[in-house]
Amino acid sequence: MRKILLLTAVAATLTSCQTKPPVQPDRFGAADLNKDGVLSRTEVNHYFAAEVFVARDTNHDGKITREEWNPVMNAKDGETFAAVDANKDGAVTLEEAKASAQAKDTFAADFKVADSNKDGAISREEAKAFYASKEGPMR
Repeated sequence: MRKILLLTAVAATLTSCQTKPPVQPDRFGAADLNKDGVLSRTEVNHYFAAEVFVARDTNHDGKITREEWNPVMNAKDGETFAAVDANKDGAVTLEEAKASAQAKDTFAADFKVADSNKDGAISREEAKAFYASKEGPMR
């Protein structure tokens, strides 16, 4: 009898714990800073620089140290880190990362491919097509 009560309680708990699928973030909307419905090169550079920054800022303190940049830093990585660290304080801020991405036009190659109609901007449809060609449908 005790086992039946326990199983009934577990079944009731599991039934009440049904979860909804997670809501997918609107990456395009987040990247479209001026909300004009298209992405400029600046918006693309800033968005992806921020994405990389957040992924590397493992302690979430708003700066990336050399160790967070690359734990097994080689000479080339060190040069890149030093170039992005504009104020030479030994850490890269989000503002420095965005400025470097913009100055170097880091994501130019992907932008060029994604801008299929070559109008200098990426529409939501172009972004979806680009992501579908790379990793499946955009979420």
